[in-house]
Amino acid sequence: MNHLRQLMIHEPNLDKMKAVDIGAGKGSFMLQALEAGMDIYGLEKNEDNIKIAQQKMAEKGYEQNRIIQGLVESLPWPDANFDFANASEVLEHVEEPDKMLNEMHRVLKTGGQAYVSIPNRFGFWDPHFHLYFINWMPRNWAMKILSALNKHKDYNTDSGYQSLTQMHYHTYKSALKLLSNHGFDAIDTRRKKVLNLSNNSLLKKLLSLTYKLTAPWTLSTFHFWLVKK
Repeated sequence: MNHLRQLMIHEPNLDKMKAVDIGAGKGSFMLQALEAGMDIYGLEKNEDNIKIAQQKMAEKGYEQNRIIQGLVESLPWPDANFDFANASEVLEHVEEPDKMLNEMHRVLKTGGQAYVSIPNRFGFWDPHFHLYFINWMPRNWAMKILSALNKHKDYNTDSGYQSLTQMHYHTYKSALKLLSNHGFDAIDTRRKKVLNLSNNSLLKKLLSLTYKLTAPWTLSTFHFWLVKK
């Protein structure tokens, strides 16, 4: 199931909304949205990624200028311009996540919706370096382990922060606080999925407790559905 179809579980009418892809990368989500008939625009920092995305769009017959270059901390669109914003695997890489969230809030209409992913500071598995337990350690220890395993990346890219010492990871509690402080009501989509496993009230309570105790220490990434307050 592609990213768009996963999002439409939470908002079945998403394909009828005007949307923006913040940190659009090479345009994969934008193409999914365009093929579904969505009115979507995108912003990406990396020039090479933009060229790849535009080539994909041209091959499919879509307008190439739907994706433009810029910083997510300063979006080039007017206030209340979009119904939905997508920010998948973006927040951890930007220089100023607070400004990014402020800008997302600004360009969304009142009651507008968004999806954002945030890596877990204490996740069992790291989604960027593909290692277990690395996030259970102090960052200086983790960097030494990356050196010992020859797992370092090229950190001098034009795609934002890539180092563990720079990327913005959050605990479950701090992620929810961050989103609330920037004017969003947040729904944990994985928690919602777990609770939907049963209609039995007692089992729902057990599932909720199990999730509450395990998710902050196991999930590699938190996935939130946001509604602009």
